[in-house]
Amino acid sequence: MKTNKNINQEMRQPQPEYLSGLAIVEPEVVAGLEVEGDRGVRHALQVHSQHLLGHVVVVQLVVTQSHVDLQSQEISERQDVAVKLAYCRDHHTDLFPISQQSVERRLNIAIENITEILWIGLYRDGIQWKWSGGGDASDIPWATNEPNDDEVNAAMCLEICGWDGWHNIRPSFTFSFLCFNLIVVEREKTWEEALQYCRETHDDLTSLVSETENLLALSEVQAQGVDRVWIGLRYLVDRWLWVDGNPLEYEAWTMGGGQDQECPLRKRCGALTNEGLWENRDCQEELNFICY
Repeated sequence: MKTNKNINQEMRQPQPEYLSGLAIVEPEVVAGLEVEGDRGVRHALQVHSQHLLGHVVVVQLVVTQSHVDLQSQEISERQDVAVKLAYCRDHHTDLFPISQQSVERRLNIAIENITEILWIGLYRDGIQWKWSGGGDASDIPWATNEPNDDEVNAAMCLEICGWDGWHNIRPSFTFSFLCFNLIVVEREKTWEEALQYCRETHDDLTSLVSETENLLALSEVQAQGVDRVWIGLRYLVDRWLWVDGNPLEYEAWTMGGGQDQECPLRKRCGALTNEGLWENRDCQEELNFICY
């Protein structure tokens, strides 16, 4: 019998040196395994079954400015949707909250050679579709004749092959799934130093392109007990932008914050507070920061 302690030991041998904002977790069916003491299940959707349905391989996508590396590691884990969520929350941040921006920018590299169905962090609560990390989902690119009303408690999956849209599918089906990974770095650096660190050791200073991503980042900040962190917001050429290239559509400024076009010359860098709000601050200030 494998316990969470055993699994954590397996996770450390070997462990990728750096994690980016996305992990693809692939299922491989096995029998007769059990997992006890799963901390993440307490945070998951309601779990009634303790049955272990599969074996997963975590494919860590390590992205720097110059290369993309795929690294894999084998661990044991249950495969129902609630446990996928628990797994992502234990080892990463959450199931991946796919927005149109993140599909285009973060996902395309990872799925270039994948032709299968991937679970993402979308589920139905009554008549409303929601992201597991928090926030309602809107403008969902459903496939023809989807969603299927029969699957009232289904998690959402993304069908990679053909890009014909998204499907809601019975959650007991075994598919690969996507985890979203944010890293709060508890080292105080200027904004430019934080940007360089994230690009050298992870992927980038994080962009928060939706309410859900903002809530997930807030959860990580609060878990680390820090007041604020640098994020990938910068004021350049008379406007605020995400330095990783994502469009700035969702915003969460404090009242009178950085959206003011007359913001002081030195306060041209964005930070996320432990209340989930954005501030414009002096770029030379030294803060913790959050990478993906």
